[in-house]
Amino acid sequence: MTTLSIWIFSTENAGRSRVEVGALFKLFREVLNRLETHKDFDKLRKETGVRFVGNLSLFPKDMIEHIKKIEKLTEKNNRFKLAILAGYGGRQELIDAAQKMADDAKRGKLKSITEKTFRSYLYAPDIPDPDLIFRSAGEQRLSGLLPWQSVYSEFYFCPKLWPAVTKEDFAKAIKEYTQRHRRFGK
Repeated sequence: MTTLSIWIFSTENAGRSRVEVGALFKLFREVLNRLETHKDFDKLRKETGVRFVGNLSLFPKDMIEHIKKIEKLTEKNNRFKLAILAGYGGRQELIDAAQKMADDAKRGKLKSITEKTFRSYLYAPDIPDPDLIFRSAGEQRLSGLLPWQSVYSEFYFCPKLWPAVTKEDFAKAIKEYTQRHRRFGK
């Protein structure tokens, strides 16, 4: 199954000015409304399971209600998966996983830690590791994006700012990716 993950709001973004966060929330509300009702997203709503990953408590109640409605509306769709990282921070995910493991260890529910065990404590353990990470704005860093899951991801850096990224830019990234030889550390 093909999974696309997009990062719309980090835990660090929540620390921006009230005006900037408010503007981002206004934009997210528009996107949520379109995802839920706009005809351009009919096919997505019928074929794609949409899931939001992160600390949703960073969002206002009305947005959380929209998020839950979209997830419920699409939960049985399994042709594609769309993981929307919202209120997500990679370091926070690792801290939360470690805390849950420590709590389970104290209760006697956790005896040893393997990669599989650790993964099960992540926010979305069922979402596959990304094969390709597309980074816009010429930035060449992860900025906290999926630190556990991205260890063997391939990267593509696009110099354009996000609003200017085109389908052709994505096609170029995918073409370059298909020409790479992945060894996964072997």
